[in-house]
Amino acid sequence: MSVIVETKKGLVEGFKDDSILKWYGIPYAEPPIADLRFKKTEAKASWKGVLETKTFSPKCPQLPTLIWKDNGLEQNEDCLYLNIWAPESKGEKVPVIFWIHGGAFASGEGSMDAYYGDSFAKNGLILVTFNYRLGIFGGFYNLGILDGLAGEYLHNTGVYDIIEALKWVNENIQAFGGDVSNITIMGESAGATIVTSLMHLPCAKGLFNKAIIQSMSNLPFIDERNYVLTRRLLDAYRLEKENATKLLKMTTEEILEGHHKFSSGNAMKAQCRPVIDGNLFTACLVDMIEEGDSQGIPILIGTNRDEGSIFVDKGEEKTNTAGIKMITDRDFVFASRKLAIKQSKTDKVFVYRFDFSPEITKSIKLKAYHAAELPYVFNTLNSSMAKIIKGSEEAKEISNQMHSAWIQFTRTGNPGWDEYNGNDENFFVFDTVSHLENGYSNNV
Repeated sequence: MSVIVETKKGLVEGFKDDSILKWYGIPYAEPPIADLRFKKTEAKASWKGVLETKTFSPKCPQLPTLIWKDNGLEQNEDCLYLNIWAPESKGEKVPVIFWIHGGAFASGEGSMDAYYGDSFAKNGLILVTFNYRLGIFGGFYNLGILDGLAGEYLHNTGVYDIIEALKWVNENIQAFGGDVSNITIMGESAGATIVTSLMHLPCAKGLFNKAIIQSMSNLPFIDERNYVLTRRLLDAYRLEKENATKLLKMTTEEILEGHHKFSSGNAMKAQCRPVIDGNLFTACLVDMIEEGDSQGIPILIGTNRDEGSIFVDKGEEKTNTAGIKMITDRDFVFASRKLAIKQSKTDKVFVYRFDFSPEITKSIKLKAYHAAELPYVFNTLNSSMAKIIKGSEEAKEISNQMHSAWIQFTRTGNPGWDEYNGNDENFFVFDTVSHLENGYSNNV
């Protein structure tokens, strides 16, 4: 059954699946192709007629990752689309989750099956997922060779995509039954880094009401990596200011091939992180947390016990354990704790840690690894990401606990356990026997 909704820019046709309303592939921005490549995001222009939005859009171009298996989805620079899962309207506007996927700003997409919003919609929430530009497409470092051409060739174009998608939700989600006064932004890893950034960016003020921060990555906002990756791409094709327009005419494949040469074909070595540009970002993440204004936003924040396990080389058990803890503490727990302490002085903060480790992940020394919590949070234990879990009854129970807590926080601002305080540093542990503990600082 088709479902047609009128957005500010035109009509979109989704479909009803059981009791859930779905729209896949709604454009929120103009395609960043041709002379819009590497430019600041442009809002989608209006269209005439009814736009069919029943299939996922291509994902943003990216190199393969050694961590997650490629899902085979088409890649295309025309990728700035979002997806909506919503319950059937019963008259009242419902809370909204705006999901920002992770992937080190180098990989991922909003249509990954682990992120499907069926269960959120069945429980009376709207979930919005989307794509944003990745790698050099989202982090091109303008060395000045494009100066003089029409338009804004800025740093951090991928982050501008995210802000534009969030603006679209604020302008349109009421038409889908969403409550614009109850929007929770939620992200994992790089996505969580952006959630925290949005809490401190003036241009995002008033666009959301609560935040969920999962495994925030404490990546430095330095421009050296983006500069080097961009410089190598330009050198590979002998591009300078005199022939800079060639950069806008190259095929996607040519750019990815250049990316491939200097990253060993691995997306994680082709990260183009946000950079301090003096415009969007004026400080790195930790400095924003310490000095920025984020008052008025309740947060649910946490990490996984063994975040570092997928990043260390496997060796002796003792060395392995030490390496996992070092990476977990340095790259994830440190910044999360810093934000929890600061935010708890003015707003409600709830901290969690995901400890659950099925026998299979214990046997291969991954344990509660980075991103392991995702299918539990979304209640998508049947997804490709969750195949390793094999859906045990124990796993299903923990998924029910986490999913319910996330729903409750989105609705009310309280997930169902005691509020964090800087003295006890209490946090909730999701495990075989879930419980409340004190001493989150003991992780660092």
